[in-house]
Amino acid sequence: MDRVFEERRVSEALTTIQNAVGQMRHLQECTGEKVDLDNAHNIAQICQGVGFIGLAMWLIFANNSKVAVAQKAPLEQRHAVCATISTAVALFSGFFNILQLTAIDDFDLPGRENNFTLNLSRPIEWIMTCPIMQLKLVVLAGARVPSYRRFMMPLLSVSVLLCGTASMFTGDALRYAWYAFGLFLAGIMFYHNALQIKENSENEETIFAGDSDFRKLSILLIITWFPFPIWFSLSVEGFGVISDVLVIEMGWVILNIVSKFTYIIWMQRMKMVHQRKLEAARELYGLSPTDEVAEEDLKERAKTGAQGKQGAIVASDYGLGYGEEAESEEKMVEIVSETMVTLGMSTHTDRLLRLMVENGVTNTAVLERLNAERCME
Repeated sequence: MDRVFEERRVSEALTTIQNAVGQMRHLQECTGEKVDLDNAHNIAQICQGVGFIGLAMWLIFANNSKVAVAQKAPLEQRHAVCATISTAVALFSGFFNILQLTAIDDFDLPGRENNFTLNLSRPIEWIMTCPIMQLKLVVLAGARVPSYRRFMMPLLSVSVLLCGTASMFTGDALRYAWYAFGLFLAGIMFYHNALQIKENSENEETIFAGDSDFRKLSILLIITWFPFPIWFSLSVEGFGVISDVLVIEMGWVILNIVSKFTYIIWMQRMKMVHQRKLEAARELYGLSPTDEVAEEDLKERAKTGAQGKQGAIVASDYGLGYGEEAESEEKMVEIVSETMVTLGMSTHTDRLLRLMVENGVTNTAVLERLNAERCME
């Protein structure tokens, strides 16, 4: 039922986005230099487009768990919330990129050579999506990260982007001041991204050491976002080192696609891997896939001997678990059971264990000495 409801609300959001795009098609037909904002029809289409994108945003977030609650929820639920937010990021990015096909967002930047025209939809897209991506990191980290970061990290992201936008629309020395201030705020933002790696791992990891998926995702965000201010400074929008419009636009396209695609796909991979682990653990301990059992509870079941549940494997069923080698024998049964579940062959676990016991493979010491030749014997 949860999956059906999830698909339904995503479908509703997609429908509203399509309607918004439809309202903008009329503006695309006006491919002149400027859109006539005195035309009542154009104004009506603009209002409808903005209204539909606002409705899509409201639908996605109103039908999801509150972020404050989600941050304290189990990892499985936090992944689900982040997946929904990723859908919003993809939808908003697609909408504003289509909007760039129209002339409605064209603005001439002051003090630029060759009368460079900016598509304002691009910085608006970033202002709408980048703070959400920072919010996802805070939610994914959970309660180990202070709750105020839910507000601070998105606000830092918005502030950096607003400084960049202000730099584009100002000239002379003030342009450099806005750019420098934006760089300063970006440094603070990236510092806290690195700090959250330590907080999430309870000081076991840093930005330079560790192997968790959260650390990799945080570093991925920093690496893919860092080139943006560099490219901005090189382009006509910044200090005009590069003046070719095609090169500038293709640079933004590549940076935008790489940063968002890699971030969203990696987070989705994290969700799928964690989901498979939970499903395997539930199957291992004789639970239904629909049972709502947290990962911590599954570990506790393993410690307290939950193997006695229906459908689970018990060492005593094979004459093991007694005498001096009891612990080693139970460990072997546990390893074989978990391996078969991971391989998706849990129905063959009983037959494999009986075959092993019949051939003298009864504990981990014997299991470690097995090789291909001894198995054939």
